[in-house]
Amino acid sequence: MNSYKVISCGTIIVLLLSSVMFLSLDCLVDGQLTSKWYAFVLLSCMGGLLTLFDRNYKIAVDKIGLMLTLLLLYLLIRGVLAEIPVIEIAVLISLSVLYLFFQQQVVPARVIDFLCLGISLLAAGYGLLQYILVLPTGQEFRILGSYGNPSGLAANLAFSFPFLLVFIQRYKVLSACCALILLLTVVLTESRAGLLSITVVSGIWCFHNFPAKFKPYKKYIGAGMILVSVLFCGYLFLLKQDSAIGRTLIWKISGNLIADHFLFGGGSYGFHKEYMLYQAEYFARYPESSCKLLADNMMHSFNEYLMLTVRYGICALLMASYTWMLLIRKTQWCSPYLLSIISIGIFSLFSYPFQYPLTGVVLMYCMVQIAKESRSIAIISGSWSRLATFSLICIAAYLLIKDIRFEYKWNRVAERSFAGETGKMLPAYEALHRSWNGNHMFLYNYAAELNHRGWYQQSLEILDGTLNYWNDYDIQMLFSDNHRGSGDWCSAEKHLKLAANMCPNRFLPLFYLHDVYVKTHRRDKALHIAHEVVNKEVKIPSSTVSFIKAQMQEYIEDQD
Repeated sequence: MNSYKVISCGTIIVLLLSSVMFLSLDCLVDGQLTSKWYAFVLLSCMGGLLTLFDRNYKIAVDKIGLMLTLLLLYLLIRGVLAEIPVIEIAVLISLSVLYLFFQQQVVPARVIDFLCLGISLLAAGYGLLQYILVLPTGQEFRILGSYGNPSGLAANLAFSFPFLLVFIQRYKVLSACCALILLLTVVLTESRAGLLSITVVSGIWCFHNFPAKFKPYKKYIGAGMILVSVLFCGYLFLLKQDSAIGRTLIWKISGNLIADHFLFGGGSYGFHKEYMLYQAEYFARYPESSCKLLADNMMHSFNEYLMLTVRYGICALLMASYTWMLLIRKTQWCSPYLLSIISIGIFSLFSYPFQYPLTGVVLMYCMVQIAKESRSIAIISGSWSRLATFSLICIAAYLLIKDIRFEYKWNRVAERSFAGETGKMLPAYEALHRSWNGNHMFLYNYAAELNHRGWYQQSLEILDGTLNYWNDYDIQMLFSDNHRGSGDWCSAEKHLKLAANMCPNRFLPLFYLHDVYVKTHRRDKALHIAHEVVNKEVKIPSSTVSFIKAQMQEYIEDQD
């Protein structure tokens, strides 16, 4: 391949890495994250399309690539049967195209290693400037990167950290400085998963690169490193003990979901549709649980393996596990590409790194580099290989354009509705609902706008359909508000009780439940709720909570 194509593919890689790390568009509802996924799909397809013009284009079939294909195909089929969101279909296809793009080896691996490391250093610098308040940041966190959440920044830095090992022997001082910058940024994000990932991969690399004079003591040093790692895990647990205990609750309830949908999972919406119902059932069964104060409205299981199994069953987990075993068997433990995958695997135990597109880029690249070390089962070349890749690219491009149009229109409609034009925008909402792209957040937004307009019955109809894809505290509170607005106190009571069990530390469900009992002249129950609110422990003090407690105390005094 000539230098022009090398430069073109290199440019695609630079744009891909920088876009999935920094791109944020205000013209989308969730511009910080959705725009990065759009860039991922678009640039993956562009890279795949560019390599099709190479006369030597071929697809090397190996065990790793074959298992990856089977896994992605299973997720695609299982997802389509469960009405997977449009963008998720495009992402699964783009992962395959990106794997094939890296497999062509147009750009040398060392160049890509350098680009991954360089982009991560830029992201670290961006985060450090936020921390010292040179760049704007959020109210809750001083360091966010471009994700609106420090977890995304920490994940991407942890996955890029092993690429330092490629250059450490030739540029020791420079590599040490870069390592300190990345490590400092991860520490400032307060990401325990990020710190643990970097610690483990650094330990593995050091263990396999002992100086010759220490090799007689290698076993003892290795045992000492394992002990230090265990102690470090204990320290990280104690560092944010409440958060750690809260996650064990999430994992326990996620396990209950898996038990009920063991083989094939609950589908793409399985977690969003059922998790909060299981959490409500848990607290209804154990009302005195010590985890009541820690429970929250959950959107993820904080463990990618559990999330994969909840959505797609044990079949998906077994395929992913076998792929993982193949990666370990095909390369050395000290390989920076395997260490990067190990970093992703460790981070996935405690967080949600696959919510961020850079994880997919790094994973596909590292898998290709490891697969190169094994012998191919077959080589597919000629027009059939090009046609298959081109077909995938066309499908992904079509779905991408469709999803962009929907999200862009939704953002414009939502902005005008927020500006006070809700009545004018409801026909536009209805038109968007007919061409829905699978984003469950739109359904909630549409129902909330109908509720705001006072069209309670229409809002309830949308919410009834939403339950097939999403059911959580916010949904139940909106249900109750619609029923209270239409005077259906019995239904309002039912949804408020469910919301209170979903998040036992929240005060609003009890406050509105008290109001229902007052309006339906059930004095004993109203008084009981008032006493419960007054004596309820506060998780996060706020003016709203103080007002609710004061109102309930006043009601008690009036009744006395």
